[in-house]
Amino acid sequence: MSIPLFVPPWPWLVAGNIAGWLCLHLIIAFGGTLLPAARISIDWRLFAPLRGEANLYRLLRVKRWKDRIPDGAVWFPGGIAKKGVVWNRETVPVLLRETCRGELVHWIVLSCVPLFFYLIHLWYGRFM
Repeated sequence: MSIPLFVPPWPWLVAGNIAGWLCLHLIIAFGGTLLPAARISIDWRLFAPLRGEANLYRLLRVKRWKDRIPDGAVWFPGGIAKKGVVWNRETVPVLLRETCRGELVHWIVLSCVPLFFYLIHLWYGRFM
């Protein structure tokens, strides 16, 4: 457990962590757009479905709400918006690779979770 030198009041700490997560997401997402498409292989084990993933999606009813989440690809130059794309032989490989790019960005962001718990007192980690 880390022992912080200074612990601000919890509302400031929570607000700071929310802002930190937002900045971290945007920086890593922008970095993901800079990664050349040729460096991303759709065959990486990282992109394989996890055991129970389909059941979890069904349990959380992802199909009912996923269209309400903003598509971050449109926020960066070179990003490809998934909405309204015509599915054909040319676009499917591109969309598959872009989906893998997004998945890679999410895995990198998730790998930063321990850093946030280390930087703050673990008691405050319950709010994150």
